[in-house]
Amino acid sequence: MRRIFNQKCTVKSSNTPDKWGNPLEINPITYSCRIEEEKKVITNDHGEEVTSIAEILFYGPVDIQSHDEILWTDCNGNKQESTPEKISPIKSSTKVRMTVVYV
Repeated sequence: MRRIFNQKCTVKSSNTPDKWGNPLEINPITYSCRIEEEKKVITNDHGEEVTSIAEILFYGPVDIQSHDEILWTDCNGNKQESTPEKISPIKSSTKVRMTVVYV
C-alpha cells in the first residue's frame, strides 16, 4: 500500500510567536504522499464552501495544522504552495490509517 505514496511535499509550520512574542523557527518537514490534482468545491474546516485544487493523501497520522504552508510540484513541474482548507484523518477502529488534506 505504501507504494502509492511515491510523491513528496514539504510542510512549513507557520512562524507563530512564543510566549515572549519572538517567532519560533521550525524546520520544514518533507513527507511521502499521493497528490490528486482536481478542482472541486468542498466545505472547509470552518463550514465555508471553498474550491480545492488538490487532495493530498498521507500514510498514517501527520502533524499538519490549518495555518501551515504545503509546498509541492504539480504534474507539469510547476511549484505549488497553499495552506490546507480541510484536514481529514481516516480511521479504522481507533488508529489513523491515512490523513487527507485538501488545499
